[in-house]
Amino acid sequence: MLMRPKMITTNVQPIQIATPSVTHDTLNAEQNEASKSPSTKKLYTIMTGHSIASGSNNSKYKMAICKYVKTFNGIVLECNANAFVVLFESASKAVYCSLNIQAICKVLNAALNISLDIKDCSPEDAIQENSYNATVALLQTAVPYQIVLSQTVMTVLGSTHFKFKPYKTAFVSKDDRPTLFYSIIKCATINTLRTTEAINTGSSNNVFLNKVTQIVGCHLSDDGFGVKALSQHIGISERQLQRKLKAIVGQSPNTFIAMLRLKQAKVLLKNTNDSSSEIAFHIGFSNPSYFSKCFKNAFKMSPTTYRQRHKNA
Repeated sequence: MLMRPKMITTNVQPIQIATPSVTHDTLNAEQNEASKSPSTKKLYTIMTGHSIASGSNNSKYKMAICKYVKTFNGIVLECNANAFVVLFESASKAVYCSLNIQAICKVLNAALNISLDIKDCSPEDAIQENSYNATVALLQTAVPYQIVLSQTVMTVLGSTHFKFKPYKTAFVSKDDRPTLFYSIIKCATINTLRTTEAINTGSSNNVFLNKVTQIVGCHLSDDGFGVKALSQHIGISERQLQRKLKAIVGQSPNTFIAMLRLKQAKVLLKNTNDSSSEIAFHIGFSNPSYFSKCFKNAFKMSPTTYRQRHKNA
């Protein structure tokens, strides 16, 4: 079972600390623009927020959302008195936006909680009733100003500038697959994150690699997701995918997918109490024995030994 962590304040500095000078008309315009967006499916990072604010603070929190969503190229799909839904095409921009909204709302004393997940969906699907309500219910149990991330977002972000702690498991998907959520307990400053983003997006190879990682992360628990499905999501042939990954990381697509899964297994072994079999299913291995064999081949120790050495380290 995933244990809910105690709240730990992160050392995050917002881009600006000032009351956003944005009108309700601007917010309405953002939502109207979103309604005109094409309904084709693509990979989106979905930010869902639950407001604990009221009265004038509620109005201020809406303005803060509009200001920073626009800064980080997000699209407001829904924003009412109690909750909001925003789409981003970049997971890192969604995180930067969340951290800024969190910081400015602390200044405004407008309490809220935010969750981030990545889904292959249309804008309409992003606010599908069951998933939306389940996510808001998840946030209602969080402490004020908490940001929680799905396993997929955590996989895409990596652990270079972030440290995570398990929050809980929730059912927020149409396919009834459980989604693991984590809270951020430590992160680099906004300026460091923005510099890293500039470096990562400066190369076409890095852009490609980030896209591949995000797609695999989104399907990590699907044991049927492989090279064919990955090449279809990217829009290139399997042979092109093979050549490109070999040139960038020196790995075949099969090895790349397997290593992403196994690296996520290390995170789960270290930070959760789930059994090796449960972790195997979480990361897309239908056979726990085969998972243990692959883990040992990759890291020179069994999952059990790894947990004993690194648990709560």
